[in-house]
Amino acid sequence: VTEQVKYAVRLTPLGNSYFLVKKTVPEIALDSWFLNSDVYFSSITGLVNNEVVYNFAGAVDFTGELTLTHLDTAKQILVNIKPSGYVNWQSQ
Repeated sequence: VTEQVKYAVRLTPLGNSYFLVKKTVPEIALDSWFLNSDVYFSSITGLVNNEVVYNFAGAVDFTGELTLTHLDTAKQILVNIKPSGYVNWQSQ
């Protein structure tokens, strides 16, 4: 039996954090994490409401990209979210 519920990773750029959310009514925040203090979300594109929403098949509702930037070194990591739900990243 599979659960017919969506889950989301909600990005909060101003708080430099992200949350795992069960998309029910009401929503349930399952866990949260904070980025290291010298890393921040420098851009988020393609995602609706800064969320990566996974359906019960493991695919995402919307594809997108986000860029993480190190404050001191300006090194960037591009994170690409594919339609299948697969996530990969590369240094810029």
